Amino acid sequence: MTESTGEWSEHYQTYLWRPRVPFDVKFEIERATGILLERDRRQTGQLIYRGASSIPPNRYQAQLRFEAALPQRNLYSMHVDVTAPRDWIGEADFHRGANRAFAYWTRNLQGVVDPGSLASASREIYDQRVAKTLALELALANRKEDMAPISAIQQAILDGLRRGRSFRTAHHESGMTIYFDGGQFIKQVYGVEESREIFARDDQIIAYLRAFYDWEARRNMYPHQPPELEVWRFIQRQLMA
Repeated sequence: MTESTGEWSEHYQTYLWRPRVPFDVKFEIERATGILLERDRRQTGQLIYRGASSIPPNRYQAQLRFEAALPQRNLYSMHVDVTAPRDWIGEADFHRGANRAFAYWTRNLQGVVDPGSLASASREIYDQRVAKTLALELALANRKEDMAPISAIQQAILDGLRRGRSFRTAHHESGMTIYFDGGQFIKQVYGVEESREIFARDDQIIAYLRAFYDWEARRNMYPHQPPELEVWRFIQRQLMA
């Protein structure tokens, strides 16, 4: 517990041996934790990524540090600091939740407590692998998607709806259908709570479909956002006869 802030706190860390460059390991840790990491640009001697998330009452600060480069592999360390207001949660419950979260995130990472000897570590190799990672980050930041195939899929979806196809979901208490009634697009909700919403323009139904399927389209990549073309391919696959 930190007396000055009135918070419970816990720190966790593990070491990771990986053959891959930091760019790829960052992605692996983001997938494991659900926390997006950003490079700490204030650090010049060491490559460090940081990120944060909150699952009330707990707050999580995560770090991935590129520790050393050896000829055939790299050493990383993963750090997680967990805090929570002590007037929100008891000490035992806080530690139980923090332990469970860290164990879940690291269950498949094959971390080690002691990395062993780093006698063959090389600063030259370290700098080369950092440079490769920065180049990959820049290429990703500068990547722009071609809108033509995305627009083509969106138009195919609209044409499918106009020809009588629909989007349908069903749950044990309710369901939803999106269809074209000959003049406009309709979202019909039935079950416990019934409603009917009209989309008079193409762009309105396209915007709704994009928002509605956002989570389903990317949940296998969470917390990353897949390419927009892949999102629309997923949405198109949901169109039913």
